[in-house]
Amino acid sequence: MKKVLFALLIFAVAAILIVNLAQPVSANMALESGDSTEDALEQSVIVETGPMRAPETTPDYVVEEDAVALLIETISPYTACYVTGSDVREREAPVDGKIICEHQRGDIVEVEEMSGEWWRLSNGRYMFAEYLIPVAEAQYFFEQPTFYVSGNGVRERTGPGTDYDEVTKHSIGEPIEVLGERDGWYRLANGNYVCGDYVVQTREEAIQAMADYYGDFALISISEQYVEFYDNGTLLVRADCVTGHSTKSPTPTGVYQVQSRLTDFDMNGNPNNHVEYAIFFNGGIAIHDAAWRYGNFGGNIYVSNGSHGCVNTTLDAACIIYENTRTGTYVIVFP
Repeated sequence: MKKVLFALLIFAVAAILIVNLAQPVSANMALESGDSTEDALEQSVIVETGPMRAPETTPDYVVEEDAVALLIETISPYTACYVTGSDVREREAPVDGKIICEHQRGDIVEVEEMSGEWWRLSNGRYMFAEYLIPVAEAQYFFEQPTFYVSGNGVRERTGPGTDYDEVTKHSIGEPIEVLGERDGWYRLANGNYVCGDYVVQTREEAIQAMADYYGDFALISISEQYVEFYDNGTLLVRADCVTGHSTKSPTPTGVYQVQSRLTDFDMNGNPNNHVEYAIFFNGGIAIHDAAWRYGNFGGNIYVSNGSHGCVNTTLDAACIIYENTRTGTYVIVFP
């Protein structure tokens, strides 16, 4: 029925334009008709695969065929969506249907039905919904900023609301990659959603939220390979580190507390692994100096030459963390 109405509307628009060939159509007709700026923007459908850019000058009039295109876009029964991943397959049928083609991040497809895990396109084919986002909800698609969770145990859900299934929980201060926003919920790069009430947009806000909650804390980032220590929100030290081997013995993520501290000893009784300062926070896993790395920390070392799970860092950083921690001090390990 939608398609029939759509065809009739196009026919009617074409007939009107033929009668009024001499009458220029204003490019700003949506605004002149009384609609708000937001309404006018929502009615637009992007036809490029790259970021939108404003024209250098805005013409006072558009030719008749451009006006037809504008009106067709306005009454289109389909939803324009960005592809959010690379080599995303378009199939004849959901799940294991024949692969027709592949799309890249930034491509735009028209979606006819948005329900379930597989969305039906205007051509009758299907794509996995996790890799699609409506253009109208993709405010941050091209910049894809990193925001931060401002609450503890914040739930990530499959959709924008508390009725959707819970996927996981996030710790306070945890970074998240955001593509857009819908009804007060942030759409993440993985296709899930987090409530905007528990998200802040700057790292400074996140650190302050963590300080308010934890007091003093050590912060470890596996993806960026650094360790930091904060004294009630004041940064005392930041240094490169090497965490556990990425596949054989990865450092567990999560929120922990210091269990014990040791100084001037041989790790596992091996004199070749002498350690000056060690802060244990998860069984045998500790933050400690590692002279045998000869000052080589950070980067992608952990991918092929990571530790057995500990966080290796510089002697100076290990010393500062050792001197400012006690049993119970929080240690937060982010992915």
